[in-house]
Amino acid sequence: MASNEFVVTPWEVRGRVDYRKLIEEFGTQEITDELMAEIRSLTG
Repeated sequence: MASNEFVVTPWEVRGRVDYRKLIEEFGTQEITDELMAEIRSLTG
């Protein structure tokens, strides 16, 4: 595994995680302060 590679599966996380790449690959969004506030307001 090259130093810039990482593996994320339901069972393991290996290597240095590139969160930007995860966001792009999985089609998610970054958790901003605004999003965290909305989550907190919805979950009590």
